[in-house]
Amino acid sequence: MGTLEDNYQDLSSMVSHVDSLIMVIQGTKLLRLQSTLERQEIAIAEIAHIIKTCPLAEPTPSEPPS
Repeated sequence: MGTLEDNYQDLSSMVSHVDSLIMVIQGTKLLRLQSTLERQEIAIAEIAHIIKTCPLAEPTPSEPPS
């Protein structure tokens, strides 16, 4: 068993490694979220384009009550 100083250094190294892994995981989640937001933005732009460029259908008259 090492000295208290050695144990502290080992623990500090492990904590640093865990911190870097957490940052990688958070970065991956942020990239996925950004990708999802970009896809939604593209879909909204396409829908807006369709609404602007497609002619509206004439409403059909409702049947008179019998």
